[in-house]
Amino acid sequence: MAENEPENKTVEDTDEPKEDTSGESPQEVAGSDPETNESSEDDPDHLRTRLEEAYGKNAELQNNYLRKAADLDNFRKRLIREREEISSNAITGLLEDILPALDAFRLGLQATHDQEGGQEIIKGFSMALEQMNEILLRRGLETIDPVDQPFDPALHEALSHEPSNEIEEGNVISVTRVGYRLNERLLRAAAVIVSKGSDEDTKA
Repeated sequence: MAENEPENKTVEDTDEPKEDTSGESPQEVAGSDPETNESSEDDPDHLRTRLEEAYGKNAELQNNYLRKAADLDNFRKRLIREREEISSNAITGLLEDILPALDAFRLGLQATHDQEGGQEIIKGFSMALEQMNEILLRRGLETIDPVDQPFDPALHEALSHEPSNEIEEGNVISVTRVGYRLNERLLRAAAVIVSKGSDEDTKA
C-alpha cells in the first residue's frame, strides 16, 4: 500500500512560513505610540491649555446667559410700562368725561342747601357723592378743594382777588370749581377766588 501513496506533498506541507519584509511593527504602521500619547496628555502645558479652553467656554456661556436674562427683564419691564400707560390713558379719558357730571352734582347739592326742607334728600345725595369720591380716590383721582389754603398756581386757577377780613392775604376764599389730580398728575386746576387781605390792609 505504501507504493500507492503520492510522492509529492501538498502545498500546505511544503510551503514554509513567509517572513514579514515590511520591517514595520503594527504600532509603527498605525502611526501612533500609546506611551507618547499618554505622556502628551499628562503634559502640564497641554493640561493648562485644555483648562483655559474650558474656562473660556464657561465665561462665554455665562455672558450669554446674563445677556439673555437682561433682555428678558427689559422686555418684561417694557410690557408692564406699556400696560400701565394704556390703563392710565383709559382711566384718564373716562374721568374727564365724568367730571362735568360731578360738577353738576355738586352744584345741585349747593343749591339745595339754600332751600328749606328736603334735608333727607340732601343727606342722601351727600352720601352718594361721598361714595363716588371714595371710589374715584381708589382709582387714583384726588379732589382739589383748597378753601383757606395758600394759593398754588400749579394747582389753582385764580378767577379774582377779593378783600376778606377772615382769610389772610394769598389764601383761597372760596372754590367755584373743584380741581382733580390723577395719580399725582394734574387733571384739572381748581378755579378759586383768592383773598387780598382785609379792607384796612387793602387801603393801606
